[in-house]
Amino acid sequence: MGEVIINVEYGSSAKSKPEGKVPVLRMGNIQNGKIDWTDLVYTEDDNEIKKYLLKKDDVLFNRTNTVDLVGKTGIYKGESPAIFAGYLIRINRKEDLIDADYLTYLLNTKYAKNYGYLVLSVAVGQANINGAKLKTYPIPLPPTKAEQTAIATALSDADALIGGLEKLVHKKRLLKQATMQHLLTPKEDWEVKKLGEMTTEIGDGIHATPNYVENSDYFFINGNNLIDKRIVVTGNTKCVSKEEYNLLKKRLNSSTILMSINGTIGNLAFFNGEKIVLGKSAAYMCIKDGFDKHYVYFVLQSFAVKLFYENEFTGTTIRNLSLKSIRETPIQLPPNFTEQTRIATILSDMDAELSGLEGKLEKYRQLKQGMMQQLLTGKIRLV
Repeated sequence: MGEVIINVEYGSSAKSKPEGKVPVLRMGNIQNGKIDWTDLVYTEDDNEIKKYLLKKDDVLFNRTNTVDLVGKTGIYKGESPAIFAGYLIRINRKEDLIDADYLTYLLNTKYAKNYGYLVLSVAVGQANINGAKLKTYPIPLPPTKAEQTAIATALSDADALIGGLEKLVHKKRLLKQATMQHLLTPKEDWEVKKLGEMTTEIGDGIHATPNYVENSDYFFINGNNLIDKRIVVTGNTKCVSKEEYNLLKKRLNSSTILMSINGTIGNLAFFNGEKIVLGKSAAYMCIKDGFDKHYVYFVLQSFAVKLFYENEFTGTTIRNLSLKSIRETPIQLPPNFTEQTRIATILSDMDAELSGLEGKLEKYRQLKQGMMQQLLTGKIRLV
């Protein structure tokens, strides 16, 4: 990098204030290659402002952070006057040799991240890449600045597509929350039942460690395996033998809802016949006939139930929710099963739409990462 830049500058080390003339950008304001203008601090020092005032297309490199985050880079587009703090480095480019957007994208690639791991130093839990080491970064450089600009434009277009989808997902989440609030607000003819009255059984998993085996079709499941209605088995999920499974399995059925009750509270999943042994951080609720399990699932996510649980938690370092509290959970119920199902269907359809959009968003993010790796290392050329 030293061949395509003039120099590097460390930012201001002066104390910032909650209010002032000009924002002081810190490492937390560098997000996804851009400047995040929230959580700002300020300066009123005219000397600091004169010395560290940013110019349009200045590239800022985060020199000190955690090992995972050190080296993240953002570009300042002149949105508002600002200076930069000491944990950031301003890279002063030779503008005829390297495009600012191209450099920003490049420094955020896995390629650059891997190089950063080789040169960083760690002290007191913080990783550091100083200016001298930054200058040693290898920079794959197309022969013309026009090609650099073309690459940056292609990646910017991908960012715009991702940003639009992110906004749509956020809007749909807010809409679902509002719809839940509306549909689950009790009407005059509704009644309240305790969850214990609506179930044939409520219990939790085993409170001991089972005998694990290397591989099998029988899995030991805890609360962290319950994600978005599903039991998710990962590479870290432990296995048990068929004999252990038959000894320790609970009486789960097609009406069973599972919930995390230790540490992270309230993750939910439906039981769909999986061959599982439950650990103590997962509870199960077998819903009686006459109650729609999908309706109960959504009520358990409601603000009213979350507020009830907030007052029921035990434990200080790690929170716990007791089976007694689960049995006492108040469930607002429409007057008939048909209305429960109608509400659950509306919310399930919204979940399905959200899930589809989130899947598309993740696919686009992966495609952009692939584009970055290909375009910024010269494997694909835009000429």
